[in-house]
Amino acid sequence: MNKLLISFYRWLGFIVLIVAIFLSTLLVFAYFHPAFAQYGQLSPEAQLAYDEEMARIEWISRKGDIPPPPTQADVDYMQKYTEQLQAQYDKEGK
Repeated sequence: MNKLLISFYRWLGFIVLIVAIFLSTLLVFAYFHPAFAQYGQLSPEAQLAYDEEMARIEWISRKGDIPPPPTQADVDYMQKYTEQLQAQYDKEGK
């Protein structure tokens, strides 16, 4: 009886472990999925905000500090980039 009980608990522990791994995998996919699924499907303003945030995070990870404020050239580039995104967005009819 004791061996049967030990065997039962081992199988029960194995099943619980498999279910926990499966649920944690689903949790990780649910957490990271929106960033990958929505890229390219956002409005131009949201896409620009996403790109700016990713650039800021990359800057901080490389330099370890908050990036400087944008120059006029940066603002002009962002405006041109937003217009290109808007044209592409309008062309695709979204």
